[in-house]
Amino acid sequence: MSTGACGINCDVCKLNLLGICATCGPGKSPEAAKKCQVQEQLLGAPCPVLACAVLKGVDFCLRDCAEFPCENFTAGPYPFGDGYLKMQTRRRQSPVPARTPQRQPHQYPRRILG
Repeated sequence: MSTGACGINCDVCKLNLLGICATCGPGKSPEAAKKCQVQEQLLGAPCPVLACAVLKGVDFCLRDCAEFPCENFTAGPYPFGDGYLKMQTRRRQSPVPARTPQRQPHQYPRRILG
């Protein structure tokens, strides 16, 4: 899978397509652990979002971490802007809708609802 723990889809990133950057992968993946090690060697520190996902053992912050959006995201400057993070916070505090916009009952996986 080419989606990083932060939620960025590397399949649509030009840096990935050109072979300049490889996907970080989900937080529990071997790619994530390897990417953290490479970042440590090249940059002196890994991406804080990726390192946290690896440490907490979550695949995707947006889906799997109860603390999203956390300081690793809000301190910026990337991967998401302030407006997007505020929308996520606001919507995550709202009650889960019982029906879809098409008036069908929602069917959520248990891991999403906690």
